Formats: sequence, C-alpha cells, structure tokens
Amino acid sequence: PYYLITGTGLENVTVVFISLSLFALGVFLLLYEIITRFYNKIPISLYLLMGLTIVNGAGAIFIVRKPEIYSVPITLSLMFIAWGLWLWLRSLKTETKINRLSLFLGSLCMALVAGCRPQMVLVSFLAIPIFWNTLKNIFKEKEALENFLIAILPFVIVACGLMYYNYQRFGSVLDFGANYNLTTNDMTKRNFNLSRIWTGVYNYVFQIPNLSDQYPFILDTPFHTNYLGITIIEPMYGGFFMTHPICWILVFVYGLKDKLNKVTFQVIIILIAISFCIIVMDIEMAGILPRYISDFSFFLLLASLLVLMSVIQYYSHRNWIRYLFAAIAFFLCICLFFDLFTFLIYDNANNYIQNPNLFYKIMGLFQY
Repeated sequence: PYYLITGTGLENVTVVFISLSLFALGVFLLLYEIITRFYNKIPISLYLLMGLTIVNGAGAIFIVRKPEIYSVPITLSLMFIAWGLWLWLRSLKTETKINRLSLFLGSLCMALVAGCRPQMVLVSFLAIPIFWNTLKNIFKEKEALENFLIAILPFVIVACGLMYYNYQRFGSVLDFGANYNLTTNDMTKRNFNLSRIWTGVYNYVFQIPNLSDQYPFILDTPFHTNYLGITIIEPMYGGFFMTHPICWILVFVYGLKDKLNKVTFQVIIILIAISFCIIVMDIEMAGILPRYISDFSFFLLLASLLVLMSVIQYYSHRNWIRYLFAAIAFFLCICLFFDLFTFLIYDNANNYIQNPNLFYKIMGLFQY
C-alpha cells in the first residue's frame, strides 16, 4: 500500500522502529489505564519498571538488533495489540456505558493484527470478559446490540479486505502466502506432528540459559532432540520462564484466585491459553526461533503483572508490603538484565561486528 501511494519503497528498519516506538507508548498507556482503574496502590516506580519489562520482554530490544523483514509483521502486531487493548479499556466509561469511537478504533487495531501475524489475532478473545456486560444483553437491549455491531464491523471490513487480497494474489481467500516461503522451511510439507511439541515448549519456555562470567554473559543454549524429522531451529538463549522469572507467578494463579476479581482471573486464563496455542502453532508451522518468543511473551508478561498487581492491591494494608515491592522490583530487574544482554549476544547481527565502539563501551560498564 505504501508503494502504491508513494511510488517508493519503505525500508524495513523504518517500519520496525516506528512500530516498536508506538508499541512502547501503547504499553505504557495500557498499563496506566489498568492501574488508574483497578490498582491505585501501585507506585510510579513499579509502573515504570513494569512497562520497561513488557516492552523489552516482548522482544523490542532484541528485534532492533536486526530489524529485518521477518520482524515487520511481529512488531506491527505488537503495536496494534497494545493500542487495541488500551482503546478497548478506554471505551469502558462504566460497566454498561461505552465510548463507541474508542470501541471502533480498538476493534480496528485488533482486526488489523490478522493482516500482520494471523495467530496473534487470538488476543481478540479478551473481548469476551472485557465486554461481557454488553455481550450478555445483545438480545435484550438495543444499545448493547448496537455496541456489539460497532465492535464487529472493523473485523468484517478487515476480513473482507484480506480475503480479497489473498484471493487476488494467491487464488484462495484463506491463503496468506506463507506456503510460498522460499527459505529453509517448506511449510507445505511440515504438517502437524505431536512429537515436535515438547521439544519446542521446552526451548521456548523452560530451557535453562547458558551463562558465562565473561561479557556479554549470555551464550546460546545447546539443542538436543530425538525427533527423527526436520527441526527448524536458530540459536536460543533460554526459555522465557527462566529468563523472565516474574512469570513463575502464573504457576500459582489458581491458588491466588480469591485475590483476583472474576474478570481479571478470566483475562489471565485467556492470556495463558492464547500463549500456549501460539507456542504450539509456531512450533508446528515454523520451528524454534528466538524472534517467535515475541509472539507470546507480551501475553505472559501482562498476565503475570495482572496477578502481581492484584496481590499488591489485596495486601496493600499490610506492613510487609514494602518487602513485596522490593521482591517484585528485583525480579523485574532480572528480566531487564536478560533483555539487555540478549542485545549483545554473539551472532551474525551482534554489535561486536556491526558496532564495536558501542559493544566495548557497554563492556566497560560491566567488565574490565
């Protein structure tokens, strides 16, 4: 579309930097909206740390090392999701009163995700708990039905546009063109194989990072598998739960159910389910690649922080709450540590080759 309008090309680096900048802004707006509405006991220092953790944990600092075409759909999806969720929350004046402009624009952002990274459109299921008070009355109240139609309209418009584009280019309304990939991965022959799943889940989620006492401290992890077929894999640097330990709180989410309100609990469960589905889809359709962590990391981090904010709000009157603040800040800093040093890892896009001056300047801060 940019080429048709301007007659010139648009560099991938430009798209990646603009979309990641807007994603970062959208994350802080979304967190601000959540905190001011539901968690007024969260200090601004923790808000800033949480925002940085989500932005960098979702892959921003890793992607800017190598802002290539593969990262364009991922970064655009993250941008649309952050802004879509913020606009959806922003549209809720009360439980039943809705700002229709914000609702429409939020739905438009969420619908556009399908044109960037189709598997990430699953996040739209969050509309069910967020707008449940409207959905349950669509056959009883005219206003609720109108709001529902306004929310659905952008999805219909975008779906028609995408299907027309797919049909004109690939001959099928459901063909997004991925099967024409001419790199190492022949998606027409991959099929679905349960044997791949555990290896992929382990590497994406639970693989212990390979640390070193020498700068830049993080090395790629070894890969082993008994799977007899082809495994598409790039160097990985630790499973997401191991490099972002703040996410372990999700293991206890059911036990903390009484600290969460009903809608928050439903949102968290949906975010976890979406993450698992996307992990499986990425494993089966493509392989095990570090940039694919950005497909689900945003959802896991958001779910984790919702649990933590709920716990803080529930226990805000206790004397020991300051120790909880300190513990959360400590684990958030660990997440930021890993995100920073994955920016400096040795691979074909590392700063040792691309920008040695920066590489050694940062080295001087940590090792002599």
